[in-house]
Amino acid sequence: MNNEELAKIERKIKILCVEDDKMNLKLIEKVLGRDVSLEIELVDNGYSAINAFHYFKPDIVLVDHFLPHINGGALINFFRERESKSNCLFVVMSGLSKELVRLHSDVKYDFEHIKKPFNPNTISLDLINMFRGKFGELKVA
Repeated sequence: MNNEELAKIERKIKILCVEDDKMNLKLIEKVLGRDVSLEIELVDNGYSAINAFHYFKPDIVLVDHFLPHINGGALINFFRERESKSNCLFVVMSGLSKELVRLHSDVKYDFEHIKKPFNPNTISLDLINMFRGKFGELKVA
């Protein structure tokens, strides 16, 4: 089944991307924007992510580990403790391993990890597979 057929059967997976590096943000926008099964919202800092989380209601939050003023782990802790969004997958992008991200940022909750530099040819499918592995398919209501 191709992307267009999938888009007719399932609702789009909503991804909130939090990345302060402008070049990475443009690359993510280009790569994820090509996938018709995804709807993306891009922000460049943690404070904008908090606002976007409320109005966009993402299925996945893809967050850079090293952000100005707040790291990705602290942002995950904030969402989990204050927002109770249990059906949201958090994915941290970092050059560090998942274990080092957990130690460095004191993240208390479960998260997935994408190693930087990420592969633009597979990131879309990687995110979809992570989400489906945790929550299954998203059917149109």
